[in-house]
Amino acid sequence: MNSMEEKITELKSELETIVGNYNQAIEVTNNCKTRISQLQGAIGALSEFVEPVQDATPASVEID
Repeated sequence: MNSMEEKITELKSELETIVGNYNQAIEVTNNCKTRISQLQGAIGALSEFVEPVQDATPASVEID
């Protein structure tokens, strides 16, 4: 095998690796988008059952 053929083989191998990495990154991105949507939905659903926190003001106490 001559030097040019070896270089082409090396480049093809690197290309396969990069394509695989890219596909994995897309899958991770899609999984993250899905999980973000799930978490936002869960937060929204649970928020309906929680009363908003109001500023606590000390109760006035009268001492005789």
